[in-house]
Amino acid sequence: MVAYVIEWGWLKIGSYGVMMALGFLAAWYLFRLELGRKGLDTDLASRITFNAAIWGVIGARLLSILEEPSHVIDNPLKTILLEGGLTWYGGLAAGAAATIYTIRKAKAPIMQVIDAMSPAALVGYAFGRGGCLISGDGCYGIATDLPWGMQFPKLVETPGFHCMQGGAIASWPPIDPSTCLDPSDLSTCLRYPPDVHVHPTPAYEILAGLLLFALVWSLRKRINRTGLMFGLFLVLQAIPRTLVEFIRLNPRYAGLSLSQWVSIGIFFVGLWLIWYTSRQAPETAPTEVAVEPEPKGRKRRRRK
Repeated sequence: MVAYVIEWGWLKIGSYGVMMALGFLAAWYLFRLELGRKGLDTDLASRITFNAAIWGVIGARLLSILEEPSHVIDNPLKTILLEGGLTWYGGLAAGAAATIYTIRKAKAPIMQVIDAMSPAALVGYAFGRGGCLISGDGCYGIATDLPWGMQFPKLVETPGFHCMQGGAIASWPPIDPSTCLDPSDLSTCLRYPPDVHVHPTPAYEILAGLLLFALVWSLRKRINRTGLMFGLFLVLQAIPRTLVEFIRLNPRYAGLSLSQWVSIGIFFVGLWLIWYTSRQAPETAPTEVAVEPEPKGRKRRRRK
C-alpha cells in the first residue's frame, strides 16, 4: 500500500487525494461529452464538477465523522481537522446540493443535466475506491481464506480503523467481549493483525462501478425520457454498496450499517423515479423546421 505518492518534509500528497483528483477529471470529461450530445452548455461541466468536488469532500468528511460520534466527543478538534475518512453518501448528498444550486443559478434544465452526470458519477466513484485500495485506508472487509484476500499492513490512522492493531478475530460477528465497549461501534470490537488476509472490498466496488458504467454508457442513447438515467443510476449504485457492506467493518444500527440504510432508501427512490419517468411520453429529437426562402424581388413589367 502507498499512503503518500510524495513525502518531502512537510509536503505530503496522498495517493487517495491523487485518485480523487483523477476521478473528478475523468468524470468532468465524460460529463462534458454528454452535455454536448444533449445539446446543453458544455461549460456547465467545469462549474458543476468544481462545486460538487469541494462540497462533496466536505459532506463525505462530515458523515464519516458522524458515523462514530464518540471520537468527536473525546477530541473534537483533532477528529474534525486531522482524523476521519470520507463516506460516499455524505459526499453524494452535499455534492448533489451543490450541483442543483449551480444548475439553478445557470438556469439550465435540472433533470437533463443530472441525467448527463449519472454515468460520469459511476466512474468517479470507481476512482475514489481505487484511492482506498492503493492507500490502504481501512475500507476493507472481514477476514477471508479466499485466494484474492489481501493484507492491509499500513493503515491510515482514522477513527473506526484501529481494528488491526492486535488480537486476531476471524468469526462473524467478530466481537471480543474483553475489548468490546459498545456492540454498535465495530472499531472497539474488531481486532485484526496486519498479517490477516481480508476481503479487498474496494476492489469489489471498483469492478462494480466500471461494469455499471459500461452498462449505462451503452444504454444512454436509447434512454429517451428525462430522469430515467438518474433513476437507473440510483438503483444500480445502491445494489453493490448494500451487498459489500455485509462484509465491511462498519458500525451497525438495527443490524445494518448506515450506508446500507441509505442505500435501501436510494434504491427505492430510484425505482420510483424509473416508474414515474416510464409513464411519461418518450422524448423526440427536435425536428428541423424548414425555412421558406425569402421571396425574390418582383420582376419589372415590360412596358409595351
